[in-house]
Amino acid sequence: MAKQEPAMPRSRHDLLTLSLHWLTALLVPLAYLAIQVTEMLPRGALKTQVYTAHQTLGVLVLAVTLVRLAWRPFAPKPGPAEMPGAMRQASTAVHVLLFLGLLAVPLLGMLTQWLRGRGVEMFGLFALAPPFAADRPMARSMKEAHELLANALMLLALLHAMAALFHHYVMRDGLIRRMLPGRDPGAA
Repeated sequence: MAKQEPAMPRSRHDLLTLSLHWLTALLVPLAYLAIQVTEMLPRGALKTQVYTAHQTLGVLVLAVTLVRLAWRPFAPKPGPAEMPGAMRQASTAVHVLLFLGLLAVPLLGMLTQWLRGRGVEMFGLFALAPPFAADRPMARSMKEAHELLANALMLLALLHAMAALFHHYVMRDGLIRRMLPGRDPGAA
């Protein structure tokens, strides 16, 4: 019986991981942009529609993040990236903070709505009803935390993107290809 060559390690993430990553990269800035636009609009139907879009996008961010976290233990992983220890630690820290933000920001937004005594609108079709009584002072605190963490999440996402570009253009280590679609020469 012929001896088989060991398979090359994967060089890219799997399609589901890639799809969820890029879907998150689309949803988060759209949700952020929607609330910025909402704040510029006068009261009326358009403002309500854009605010509903913001809420819907936020719930979608939370749902996609939960799927990402559930899939992570089962996802085929590329081989470890070659980078100095401090850079690897910084990368791990940023990824942990990104995931915490992707969970906390939408949850705080939902809590804000519920503490205002309002449902969380989904596509303008239905609302996730408040599970508890309104508490306006607590709603204000949740809103402040939601906004602060949303700004921090956007900065972290920017740092994450800049690090990917640094790896691609300065270090030229091919790391960015792990998150881009394409044929993986190491996949079985």
